[in-house]
Amino acid sequence: MRDEQGPGLPVWLAAARFLPPSEAEALVAEAVERARSDARPGHALAQLAAAPPLDAGQARSLFRAAMDLPPGSRANALAPLVRALPEEERSRGVSALFDALLAGEGADGEPIDTASCTEALAPFLGLTEVSRLLDDPMTGMGAPLAVRLAELGETARALDVIEQLCGAGVHGAGPLLRAAATRGGRPLVHAAREAVASLQPAWAAAALVADHAAPAIDALGLDASVEIAERGGSSGQARVAALAALCCAAPAPSRPALAARAVAAYRESGDTDGMETVIRCAAWMSPHDAAWLFARSLGDAAGSVTLASTLSGWGGVEMLAPLVARIGGDGALAAVADALHGADAWLAWLESGDRND
Repeated sequence: MRDEQGPGLPVWLAAARFLPPSEAEALVAEAVERARSDARPGHALAQLAAAPPLDAGQARSLFRAAMDLPPGSRANALAPLVRALPEEERSRGVSALFDALLAGEGADGEPIDTASCTEALAPFLGLTEVSRLLDDPMTGMGAPLAVRLAELGETARALDVIEQLCGAGVHGAGPLLRAAATRGGRPLVHAAREAVASLQPAWAAAALVADHAAPAIDALGLDASVEIAERGGSSGQARVAALAALCCAAPAPSRPALAARAVAAYRESGDTDGMETVIRCAAWMSPHDAAWLFARSLGDAAGSVTLASTLSGWGGVEMLAPLVARIGGDGALAAVADALHGADAWLAWLESGDRND
């Protein structure tokens, strides 16, 4: 549901791209200042940094603001930002992240998001830096550092880290799958396949494929990944999520067939909770499937029929926009106009008080 107090800060950065340069700079500066004044400034700046795509000027503005914060907040702000930074600033950001993780939990009132910070930092680390972090690892470091060890060709050590820091079941299978999908981690493919195959119930494996679709395709193969997704049928949402994720991650020629599978799974589930997930496949759906999903969903999935819900609520125009784009033509636009008119008429009737209770 939308925030009644107004749009979130990331929307400000998106809006800035449509403004003249002087107005854009002022809007970005105000968004940064509001984030800095938040009770958790690192978290607030991270929300801004995670709003894609950042241009170079926005990235530098966020970087300067982040570097002025205390270490814990600074690390949280830098985590989603480092990849978008120019080389010189990226080097300084990586160094600050590494120092914060070595020092441990933030002492400035904002705890370090260890998992997110390690995930952001790991691709830039060499074996020496990984080893230093593993000397006294914090909770959340295991998976990204194991994946990095595999990338560096240290597969035996990666496996040890997964076993010691990540645990068994899905907690270990996810990092192992990611590690096996790296170029240096190919010796782990067999172990990854066994770990995923051993997961019970079946929907747990499907959920893992949904969370790590690209590594699953690389390590398990597309056909095996689809089979795992389809076996998650006892949980309709897990099956829909896995098929939709595979559709988005698969090679282009395979995407239309996977989109059809995702729509079929959504139909069979009878649960509109999977709508947002299946819509991610809209670009590869057949026009027939897109039209069915659009007609079934517009205005019908929301909890109430109001103008706001029809515009931006669950099953509203905003959510279904990719389907409108896929269907194209005047018919889709006419359906949107009819739904908005109906919601507006209902709202006017409700506010008039001219009804029988």
